[in-house]
Formats: sequence, structure tokens, C-alpha cells
Amino acid sequence: IIYRHYPVLGRQSVIEAGIALAAGAQGKYREMHDFLISREEPFPETEIETLPARFGMDKDKFLADRTGAE
Repeated sequence: IIYRHYPVLGRQSVIEAGIALAAGAQGKYREMHDFLISREEPFPETEIETLPARFGMDKDKFLADRTGAE
């Protein structure tokens, strides 16, 4: 399966695509993707740093990868 990101809903879509790609660098893409699309509201930017602990990822690597993915 190949996933392609088409962040058509504006800035928030770009942010969430970057979050999913950064999680994927640590083998957590599917879990993160499912989490993000299951939400009715966009994930708050102020809470992005809480995601690595929730999904068992390295925080510093996740934040660095996320910044590079946007």
C-alpha cells in the first residue's frame, strides 16, 4: 500500500500530514494516521509534543522529523 498525502484542507492538513510522516519514521505511521483521522476536530498544535509519549516514540526524533516533513 502506498499512502499519498493530499493536504487539501489547508494548513492543518499539512501539519497533520507531517505528524503522520514523522511517526512513520519510527514505525508508527498507521497508528498515528488512524488516531488523527478518527478525531472530529483538528489536533491542536499546542499538544503535538504529547504525541511521542502516547505512541511510544522518541520525542526528539519525532519533533525533528516532523519539522522536516512540513
